[in-house]
Amino acid sequence: MIIPEIKAAMNALLEQINAVADKEKAGEKLSADDIANFESLTTEHSELQAKLSRLEKAQNLAVQTATKIDDTGLTNAPALNLRKPPEDYPGSKMARIALALMAADCNVSEASKFAQKELLDKDVAMSLSTASDSGGSLVPEAYSRDFIELLRPQLVVSQMGARVVMLPKGKLTLSRQSGGATSSFRGEGQKVNASNVKTEPVKLNAKSQMTIVPITKEFKGRADIDAEKFVLDDMLAAHAQCQDLAFLRGDGTNDMPKGLLTIATEAGRLVPYVGDVELSIIDAYLDSLILAHKNSNSKMLSCGWIVSPRTWMKLYGLRNAQGIKVYPEMESGTLKRYPIRDTTNVPSNLGVGGDLSEIYFNAFNDVVIGYDPMFDINTSEDATYYDSDGNIQSAYANGEIVIRLMGASDIITRHPEGVVQGTEIPF
Repeated sequence: MIIPEIKAAMNALLEQINAVADKEKAGEKLSADDIANFESLTTEHSELQAKLSRLEKAQNLAVQTATKIDDTGLTNAPALNLRKPPEDYPGSKMARIALALMAADCNVSEASKFAQKELLDKDVAMSLSTASDSGGSLVPEAYSRDFIELLRPQLVVSQMGARVVMLPKGKLTLSRQSGGATSSFRGEGQKVNASNVKTEPVKLNAKSQMTIVPITKEFKGRADIDAEKFVLDDMLAAHAQCQDLAFLRGDGTNDMPKGLLTIATEAGRLVPYVGDVELSIIDAYLDSLILAHKNSNSKMLSCGWIVSPRTWMKLYGLRNAQGIKVYPEMESGTLKRYPIRDTTNVPSNLGVGGDLSEIYFNAFNDVVIGYDPMFDINTSEDATYYDSDGNIQSAYANGEIVIRLMGASDIITRHPEGVVQGTEIPF
């Protein structure tokens, strides 16, 4: 019998006991059968009472042993988690992987537990658990693609219209027409020459890029969106800064991509500035860069200018003799009908005197950026690294955690006539 049934039986017995007792209270003399029945009922009730007491005591003990209590009187049973799972947004998974590795001292197995219990992200926990033997975290391709999409608006080359492709195996071969195709009008019955298009391969080979992001230790163990955003923004900014510089001025050595400057140099597409810094000479020079495209039969798709901040300000402030701005269209981000952007990755301290710059005027539809979709994240509290000034820094001494983000990318232009480089710019 269970507790409710015992109590019901005890109540029924008690009614019968009270009925016998009421006879005696009313002055009736109890018969021998009444007395025997009374003794039997009270004995049975006592037995049920003892049984009930034992069952209730066992139930109380079961409850106590089910919830372990420590010396402080606090239960070790799982706490009720009232937090909602975090909302996903582009780049959130990459940031959470980094936060989990920071919290777990780059122990991927423990990082997976942190992602599950603290970040409340089962997807990130699963991705970390599958990489538990790697010594770091191989970021799933879906998360990497989100990160790459966030990189694009931070790269001036991408802003100008360069196309982006994935390099699943780190390589991709494209073809470009290099000549040989012929076309002519022929009369009836005349022979027609075959048209054989000559092509040559243009290869994208992903070059490894290591980004070092020092983060204060105060973010260790945090699982909030503020920490996510901080880590994500720092990874994006550092990765984009390095890529932008390489895509513009990389020389192709030491596993660095050949940037647009090197491509233009090898193709003989450099146009040096000659003359004084005067309005008429500047305007004619800009026209010459445009003309270099037209004279080489460039398709001029997605053409645009990339200049240094100094050059941008000079062009923006140019005025004629009447005090009227020469290029008022720069208010809306164009110069001579083509988009213009400025970046500090175009230097203004070149040349013997350290006062020259460059102007990039390219058909960016011909520019292709390739990304290997496989990224890797690692963290360390003991690492040493070089800062932007070339000085060695210690994460331990600085109270930092260093995030190391590994990726790979490359850049090419399909047609060299789509690249024109202005050099020796004195303004």
